[in-house]
Amino acid sequence: MDLKKLHHCVTVADLGSFTRAASVLSVPQSVLSRHVRDVEQAIGLTLLHRTGRGANLTEAGQRMLPKLRTLVSNWQCLQEEARQLHGPPSGLIRLGVLTSLGGVLLTPLLNLACERLPDVRIHVLEGLTEHLDEALTSGRLDLGLLYHNRQVPSPTDESLLQTDLCLIGAAGDSITQAEVVDFGRVAELPLILPAAPNRMRLLIDQVCHDHGVVLNVTTVLDALGTLKDIAASGRAYTVLPPHFVAADIASGRLQAARIVKPAITRTILLASSAHSPMERARSEVMELIREVISALVSSGELPGQLCQPMTHLAIRAWSGGSRARAVAAQRR
Repeated sequence: MDLKKLHHCVTVADLGSFTRAASVLSVPQSVLSRHVRDVEQAIGLTLLHRTGRGANLTEAGQRMLPKLRTLVSNWQCLQEEARQLHGPPSGLIRLGVLTSLGGVLLTPLLNLACERLPDVRIHVLEGLTEHLDEALTSGRLDLGLLYHNRQVPSPTDESLLQTDLCLIGAAGDSITQAEVVDFGRVAELPLILPAAPNRMRLLIDQVCHDHGVVLNVTTVLDALGTLKDIAASGRAYTVLPPHFVAADIASGRLQAARIVKPAITRTILLASSAHSPMERARSEVMELIREVISALVSSGELPGQLCQPMTHLAIRAWSGGSRARAVAAQRR
């Protein structure tokens, strides 16, 4: 069995599309199709049913795919271990980052990765927790920064940061000029929020249910950027994590008051996929993520509270002129 062909076959099956697999692998679709046929002939089973919209697993494919994926993963692990014996970590790390976090985190993180890990390529995907969670579970991402409410939590999930949701208002607004605002007061205001099943909205609705509060939601909108625009216009308020509006607050476009009584707290996790073969490259990128988040929290650019054991990491890594701190300071 040609393991490259096997890898191509598994990728097509995971993505459900020859077109998408060809783009990810940088391989012509005709070659992928031939490789899938070769694998099917070698096994003696039809694994994929080709349709006009993509490729669906047959019953045999559903049973065989986990075993084929394990073969590919084991071979990739062997290749990675061999590379580690000859030099610095290398390879591709596919990183998923919350859309609300990317604007604060990615510039210093990628700058530092270019400096410290020149042979590691980082492919970034921004998205919502549910999308990143699914991609991690299926093996399409190696690492993910997402909120803690995963569908299937993993014992390797690492809590990095706790942050409280904030009431967001326009510049000069008297309510959001304060440092905090009671949740009961928030319920009296005209709000524009995402629709369920957005997980932030589900969390807010659960708090309302637990405390007998009914919100005055005037508009439902599933576009986070537009939520900020409407809040900046002064026509309504919204509720968002503070890191998503950090740049707008710094520029004076928006104001944010932390919601209390009760606080609505969310935890950001660093999660890794069980399918990721590049152990050394992955662990090095994970360490950079921890360092950069520690630096951003220390500088005030990333609102929130570090989770244990991140607090001791922050003291150790940033007490002596770290290069990543310099990167964060350069952004200011």
